[in-house]
Amino acid sequence: MRSLKTCSGQSTIEFLITFGFTLLLIFVLLKISLNVTNGYLVHYATYAASRAFLVADNFANSPEGNDGLADTQAEKVFKQIVAGNTVTMTTQKISVAQKSVFVGVRAEFTQKLAFSDVIGGKQPVTFVSESYIGRSPPMSECVMRTCAAIRMITGGTACSFNVTVDDNGC
Repeated sequence: MRSLKTCSGQSTIEFLITFGFTLLLIFVLLKISLNVTNGYLVHYATYAASRAFLVADNFANSPEGNDGLADTQAEKVFKQIVAGNTVTMTTQKISVAQKSVFVGVRAEFTQKLAFSDVIGGKQPVTFVSESYIGRSPPMSECVMRTCAAIRMITGGTACSFNVTVDDNGC
């Protein structure tokens, strides 16, 4: 068996392996932090969009037609916050859950989990952000409810009486 008389390259190889592993770890942590930052941005945009969805009102005489306006306002607010800030996201879509009582605005976006296909895989990951702020009744619906309560109290057919009514916060 031959033994090497000098080990002069050993420290260089150890340094290069350690340096390469350290750089790899830094890049992985950097990508994870960018994913988390994008997630927080989408969470904030979802919250702001759900607030816009909550309070949007066209002050019409009937409650119909307010939900379309609320959808448009929520999407406008969401796109205003997210546009230009999220370079690494591939797709973003916002949807307003009409049938879910406790879900206001739901946002989905996809992005790659890592810089390299070897570490994070080739498929992008879908992230979801939901807001649990629902829709408040429009002012016209509150007026209709208050008027109906006055009619029940006074037995009248019109809302021309001065009556104090405790409402539900409309």
